[in-house]
Amino acid sequence: MSGREDPSRRLERLTPERLPEAPERAALAALRAVLEISERALLSANPELLDETWATQRGRSYVPSLRAAHRILARGYALEREIARYEEHLQRLLDRAAVATRDDLPF
Repeated sequence: MSGREDPSRRLERLTPERLPEAPERAALAALRAVLEISERALLSANPELLDETWATQRGRSYVPSLRAAHRILARGYALEREIARYEEHLQRLLDRAAVATRDDLPF
């Protein structure tokens, strides 16, 4: 979510020419955008979570909304990592397919 690649740079990859190669890229880009917006909204509503010591602070168990926001953020970060892994694997497959296509050229 935060600290990641600039979202506008990710969208540059979604050209009409490239999208048919892997249409799931559109859904992944949309999901990443939703994760980014969710992170900003949750941190805006719960700025206490910006304090790195929040998890060790006394009395945090009495604020269920903070705990829930923290869990949502943690799962969002995990989902972001899985999306990145999927995109890496997808890019390797596309690169291999491009090399194989070039190898079949008759000249």
